[in-house]
Amino acid sequence: MNCHNRAATLLAGLLCLLLATGGQARTPDRDRPIDLEADRAEIDNVRGISTYTGAVVLTQGSLVITGDRMVVHTRDVEGRRVLDRVEVAGGPATYEQLPPGQTDTVHAEAPRMEYHSRGPQRLHLSGGAELWQRENRMSGDEIRVNLETQEAVVEGREDRRTRTIFYPAEERDEE
Repeated sequence: MNCHNRAATLLAGLLCLLLATGGQARTPDRDRPIDLEADRAEIDNVRGISTYTGAVVLTQGSLVITGDRMVVHTRDVEGRRVLDRVEVAGGPATYEQLPPGQTDTVHAEAPRMEYHSRGPQRLHLSGGAELWQRENRMSGDEIRVNLETQEAVVEGREDRRTRTIFYPAEERDEE
C-alpha cells in the first residue's frame, strides 16, 4: 500500500470514528421538538398560550423544565411554531440544560421560574432560588441569568443573603 492510500485509509477511518462518536455539532435545543406531559392541558393555538397543570414536564433536547403549573408561550416564526417563554410555579419548579459546547449540565430550582428561549436565552428564578453546575452554585431570593453570555445577578433579602460557591479550575501539570 503506498503512502497516499495509507493516508486516505487513515483519514476515512478517522472520519468514521468521529461520526460514530458524535463528532458533529449538536442540534441546538431550541430547534428540537417540544414534548410536554401533564395531568391537564388547556391549549389556545390562536394566541399561542397553553396552560398545563399537574406534574408538568417540558423537554426540548437537553432542556428539561418541571413544575406543578406551567404556562407556555409560543409564537410563529417563518411558518413554524416555536417556544418563546415558559412561566412555571412548582414545588419547586426545576430547570436543567446542557449548555452548547459544555460537558456539565446546569441545574436550577425555585418556587417560581420564567424561562425565555429566544433573544437572548435567559432564566429568572424567584422566591428562594438555587442554580448550580457541578459543585459550583449560587443561591439567593432571586437569580436572573443570561444563559448565552453566562452573566448572572443574584439578589438577597434581609433574611436571605446571596451565596456563591465556586471551585477554581484544576491546574494541569505542564510536563
